[in-house]
Amino acid sequence: MRRLVENAVRLTDAFGSTVFCAATLLGTKVTYCHLGDVQLLILRYNDAVRQFETVHATSPLYMDTLINGVRAPRQVTVYHKEHRTPAAVRDIMSHAVFGAVEVEHNDMVIVYSDGVGDNVTIDSIRGYVNNQRRPWAYRPQDVAEGIMQHVCDMRHRWVKPDDMSVFVGKVCRWS
Repeated sequence: MRRLVENAVRLTDAFGSTVFCAATLLGTKVTYCHLGDVQLLILRYNDAVRQFETVHATSPLYMDTLINGVRAPRQVTVYHKEHRTPAAVRDIMSHAVFGAVEVEHNDMVIVYSDGVGDNVTIDSIRGYVNNQRRPWAYRPQDVAEGIMQHVCDMRHRWVKPDDMSVFVGKVCRWS
């Protein structure tokens, strides 16, 4: 995973800055790497209480210093070719968080940008999912669209208007 992300930074032709989350299913584990204020959330349906519960959630990663009085997220920044050197890429990656989480059939994997995370809580996202008619029979696309709508419905409480991205994946049985 580390090599994949390092190569993406080193080999890009684009200039700018971004946050990222990369995740993959390896055997029975979701392995991930993230940097910045993008978040990964894994939910599991508990038949005993008839709702999804949080299995794992990452936290946003911010810089230690304030920029114009605001906590800025850690980012991959490429503005000069020097930013692509092995030493510069290693420095960027030294702030990334890597992890692996055991998953089960039907677990829900949600990755969302700061436009979502700044304006609704993990509890709110989980509450939205659990309030669906048959949450255990979810379709990832419907959940992603529903979370986006849920955030928009909460706009009167928004802390920070921003662009939003949501990815929802469903872990299926493997052999």
